[in-house]
Amino acid sequence: MRPIYRLILVAALYGMGWGSVHARDANPAKGDVAHFQIHSQPVEIPQKKFVDKDGKELILADFKGKVLLLNFWASWCSPCRAEMPSINDLQAELGGDQFEVVAISVDNGGIPQAQKFLDETNSDKLKLYSDRSSKFFRAMGGRGLPLTVLVTADGLEAGRVFGPVEWNSDDAINLIRHYFPDEVLPGDPVIQTNAAHLPGNEG
Repeated sequence: MRPIYRLILVAALYGMGWGSVHARDANPAKGDVAHFQIHSQPVEIPQKKFVDKDGKELILADFKGKVLLLNFWASWCSPCRAEMPSINDLQAELGGDQFEVVAISVDNGGIPQAQKFLDETNSDKLKLYSDRSSKFFRAMGGRGLPLTVLVTADGLEAGRVFGPVEWNSDDAINLIRHYFPDEVLPGDPVIQTNAAHLPGNEG
C-alpha cells in the first residue's frame, strides 16, 4: 500500500475509534421494534412550546445533548395506559446523562389530569410534561396516540412509531442505545486498527 493511502486509512480509522472501530447495523429496529420507522437521514424537529409540572415553558432544544424518547399520550388513550409502565421502566433503566424519556400529555385537562394518570399507572420515574393545546403534537404530524419519536443527541428525529411498544424489551433498549455517542453494544463487531498490522508495516 502506498504511504499516502496508508496514512489516510490510519487517520480515518483512528479518528473513528482511536484503535478500534465498532461496526453498527444500519437498521437497529429489530424484533419487538421491527415496525419502528427509521429515517434515511435524521430530520429537524419543530420547536413548539410545552410545559413542565410547574408550568414552565420548554422546547425540545432545551434537552439537546441527550438522546430522547419523545412520547405523546393522553389519559383517555387505552394503548397509552398499556404502554406507560414499560416507558417508566425504560426511564428507570437508561435515564441519566445520556438519555431521558420526555413523555408529553395532550390531555385537555392539563397538568392535574396528566398527574392523576401518572399516579394511576405508577409512573414514578417520569417527569410530567403537558401540551394541552396539542400544538406540538400536531406540528409533529401526530395522527393518533401514542406517538413516540426517537431524538438524537443533536436534537434531530431519528425515527418514529405510532401505537404501543414494549419499551423495556431488549430490542427497544438496543434500538435506543444504538444512538448513544460512543456506545458499544453487545454483539458489535470490533475492527482492530493497529497501524503496525496495516499492509506495508509488517516486520
